[in-house]
Amino acid sequence: MPIPSQFRSQAELVNYLETLERRVEALEMENQVYKESLNMPSGAAVPIQAQRWLQKLLPQTNLLSHSFISRAFTVWGHYFVAQLIISAGALVIYLLVMVVILAIGR
Repeated sequence: MPIPSQFRSQAELVNYLETLERRVEALEMENQVYKESLNMPSGAAVPIQAQRWLQKLLPQTNLLSHSFISRAFTVWGHYFVAQLIISAGALVIYLLVMVVILAIGR
């Protein structure tokens, strides 16, 4: 709403000021609603809305756990599976080489 340069009467000025007061009250209520929706629970470092957004965005894995033990065993488990896959590939190559050497040796 543009600010009039001149008011024709005091009633216009009062009407304009009442309109501005209603807008300010509406904005204050909206601001309060936003503040309440972002309230942080006790002990939380991140607001609830941000936590929900991060939970949707980040994968559900123990690599992101708060517990050190959980993270440690998760890393060890990934390492163990990777070693099994690498060892299985190396075993297949080793067996193929041995079969070829035995076939040539006969």
